[in-house]
Amino acid sequence: MNLGNADTVVFDKTGTLTEGKMKVTDFSSSIEEDKALALLYTLEYNSNHSLAAAIRNYAEENGIDEVLDISEFSETAGIGVSAKIGGNKYFVGGELSIYGKIVPENIKSFVDAANKTSLKTIFLSDDGKVIAAASLSDKIRNEAREVVKDLEKMGMEIVMLTGDSGRIAQNVANSIGIENFYAEQTPEAKTEVIRQLQSEGRKVVFIGDGLNDAPSLAQANVGIAVAGGTDVAKESADIVIFRESIKPVIDVIKIGRLSYNKTKQNLTIAFGTNTVGLFLAVAGVMTPLYAMGAMVLSASIVLFNSLIRR
Repeated sequence: MNLGNADTVVFDKTGTLTEGKMKVTDFSSSIEEDKALALLYTLEYNSNHSLAAAIRNYAEENGIDEVLDISEFSETAGIGVSAKIGGNKYFVGGELSIYGKIVPENIKSFVDAANKTSLKTIFLSDDGKVIAAASLSDKIRNEAREVVKDLEKMGMEIVMLTGDSGRIAQNVANSIGIENFYAEQTPEAKTEVIRQLQSEGRKVVFIGDGLNDAPSLAQANVGIAVAGGTDVAKESADIVIFRESIKPVIDVIKIGRLSYNKTKQNLTIAFGTNTVGLFLAVAGVMTPLYAMGAMVLSASIVLFNSLIRR
């Protein structure tokens, strides 16, 4: 791990640049709404994703809190969840989960309206048809724009990764002031972006919080997990920030750079004084007593230099 020579900071969007406190703002269904909510509640009951928590909360607010009989439950990072309920297979996820499926007109209109207001949409579907859709909002962190600006002043290249659509990603990036972003990224694709940056000689710091971020945290030169993140993310990270803010990222990188520079300075001082002392000793100029004093002086200079915070 080396923050001292890092030159690129890659942010995951949800839960890092945004607060990660998703809330359902609207809901549309092509079947009885209570039935659709019951299916959603059951499918999301065992998921730790922030979207799942938002769906469960919305269902409970609408009087749905019973888990149906379920089998063959599966969760795929970056895609969604699936299970058999009542003999039928159901899926909950983003746009990737409904590829090739029939979308009713009322849900098409619902999605178009959600896209215009930059809301995230998730879908409930069976094997061939979309049954329901929910739009969710997530507030951008108040400090996000300031942090990005400060990192750019430090010479950092900023990149944002998200599994959301290009429209949502563009709006968030514009709001924060980020030029480079990648939308509709699976966890594997996010890791590949980091790997590509590294192949170009970049030293990458990745900042994320979710289960989907664990591979990217591990791949980056330095992985930073933010407060509220999953245990898997924290275990994969090199550094964990325990405050509900991404502002400490600035201090973390500054401290890393300071430590890196101090190490180089101290090695130069120690090597230089020892080299001079060696030549003086070989020339017969430096006696053992003077050599001992020079060694103490060299160590003192290194110690004093370490205490100077600049």
